[in-house]
Amino acid sequence: MHILFISSSFGRRLTEITDNTQTSPVLTVTEAESILQAGSIMNFILEAGKVRFEINLDVAEVSGLKISSKLLMLARVFRNGRMENGD
Repeated sequence: MHILFISSSFGRRLTEITDNTQTSPVLTVTEAESILQAGSIMNFILEAGKVRFEINLDVAEVSGLKISSKLLMLARVFRNGRMENGD
C-alpha cells in the first residue's frame, strides 16, 4: 500500500489524480472542504478549531483498502453517495 497526500493547491486536478490511482491500493489523503466526492479516500478538515477527518468507504473499497473499525469510529464516513455519520 502507498499513501498519496494531495495538497489543496492541487484541488483542480484531484479527479485526474484519483482516476489514475482508484483501482490501486493507494490511500489518497486530501485537505479541502467537500472533496470526498471527487475521489479522495481520507480528507482532513478544520472544524471549530479542531482537525477532523472524513473517509470515503466507496472509494476505499474500489481501491481494495480495508479501513480499521477503530478509525471509522472517529471519522465522518461517506458511503453510498452520502455522509453516514458525524454530519
